[in-house]
Amino acid sequence: MRATIGWQPARSTVESFINENDRFRIDEIIEIEVITLMEAVKRYCGGKFPNLLTIDVEGWDYAILSSADFSVSRPDVICAEVVSGADTDSSGDLASMLQHKGYSAYFRTIGNMIFVANENIQKLGHRL
Repeated sequence: MRATIGWQPARSTVESFINENDRFRIDEIIEIEVITLMEAVKRYCGGKFPNLLTIDVEGWDYAILSSADFSVSRPDVICAEVVSGADTDSSGDLASMLQHKGYSAYFRTIGNMIFVANENIQKLGHRL
């Protein structure tokens, strides 16, 4: 197994998993640069969110999306993981937080929810 770890809490999670599962081992640890969502949008999207933001960061979705500043630009649609590998369901907290940021829950799969910006919800019709 090759571990790419940029955020220290993730490192301890990976190390715990390896210790509990003897079929796996870490051969190499590669340090990577970790940037915020806002920095990624600035650096790779010219400061403007794409129309669709899909995020799956193993339980960190709420923390990352709650730190996002949608005042200048915002995605029309957000697809976020709401059930992490630990089977923790964060859909209620995520929906509440995104509602305060101007989004409505539109559709849910087993592990993800799709949120639509309120100004676009009438174009689609409300699902949930």
